[in-house]
Amino acid sequence: MGIEMTVEHQWNRHILSTSPLYEPLHIFDAALRKHHCWPKLDDYQQLLQYAHTTVLSGGNKPITFVPQGEKPQLFKHRYEPRIYLQGEVQTRTRHWHDFFQVLVWSLFPKTKQRLNKQHYLAAKQRQQSQSNQKNRSPLENALTLFDECGAIIVSSSKTILDLIRSHQWKNLFWEHRDKLQQELQCLTFGHAIYEKTVAPYMGMTTQTLLLLVPDELLLRPFKQRLITIDELVAEQFGINGTITTPKQLHPFPILGMPGWHSDNNKANFYDNAHYFR
Repeated sequence: MGIEMTVEHQWNRHILSTSPLYEPLHIFDAALRKHHCWPKLDDYQQLLQYAHTTVLSGGNKPITFVPQGEKPQLFKHRYEPRIYLQGEVQTRTRHWHDFFQVLVWSLFPKTKQRLNKQHYLAAKQRQQSQSNQKNRSPLENALTLFDECGAIIVSSSKTILDLIRSHQWKNLFWEHRDKLQQELQCLTFGHAIYEKTVAPYMGMTTQTLLLLVPDELLLRPFKQRLITIDELVAEQFGINGTITTPKQLHPFPILGMPGWHSDNNKANFYDNAHYFR
């Protein structure tokens, strides 16, 4: 007998239609509905064809999803170095966390490539240090936080972005509700946030990158818009990028987005001070 799967790890081929938060992933919907059980690694590999460019590691190696190995003994076999040097992403099947990781590699290939490169360079520098081999740098913490729990907010309104920076949540989500539909798009990036949406709960918070963009970007077809956003986000994590510490990412109570929770069509939903701090 096989190991009994917990509820959160049971396959659901309709998963992407269960929440508006999954909207960026809808390009994979038709392919996933064909699977009546968990996709295998070869199936994950096929999903890379939906990317807008060749999917490469930070070291410019073609990305390949491989089984998770034993605990690595050598630096080059650790998770990020192995991706950088060989393009091999250790991936568990029958697991939502790694499933969404696969989709994000295909959706944001330039950003994932840049994150991997920065992870590798920072870890390599730390490994070569005589005094600080264990303590991760602020940059490494920022990379991990965004990779796991990040979201991208693009808006043509400085006012809206300032409301996010100042945590004026009810003003943002309720008083500016109509403007949000036209002047803002929130794209989840972190695969841990996608995983949490399988069983969402009040308290889900993303660590968000804010981008002020021209009006015309928000009017482009989604695929064209995504290419530009992927490039813009990758630039933020470059050698000369603006994100170097976790403090430069902005906490965002993502279930406040209009329609992203069944109860947020009422003003008093945003009076929950525990969530909307």
